[in-house]
Amino acid sequence: MNIVATTFELVGRGGPSAVSGALVLAAECLIVLMVVLTVRRVLIFAGVKKVIVTGRVARKWILPEHREWQGKAYVTVPAKNALEVDFENRLLQFFPVAWMYERVSEGDEIDVAVQRGRFGDEIRILDIGPF
Repeated sequence: MNIVATTFELVGRGGPSAVSGALVLAAECLIVLMVVLTVRRVLIFAGVKKVIVTGRVARKWILPEHREWQGKAYVTVPAKNALEVDFENRLLQFFPVAWMYERVSEGDEIDVAVQRGRFGDEIRILDIGPF
């Protein structure tokens, strides 16, 4: 009896072994996909320096308190302050701390620290404000 069986051996045996082999194959594919996506995300932004650009606050709003499903239960997510920053004809959302949120208003020109990804044109906001 073989204690360690590969996925294809299980499927090749047929019957109940084929079902468990298919489930093991699906789990292995899911793990490989998660690893590939994580490595891709790390490669895009790893070692990329931040750049300070000038942007404009296009919209300022508060995301209200709401309930959402997280894990095994509904949780209450507190209200968050949100800014929509326009730079280089791109609108990106940023959730600053309260004191930064209070200092800006719609239409203000602000400095924005961003990271540009290595591949594609992914951009993420790191910080805003006076540095």
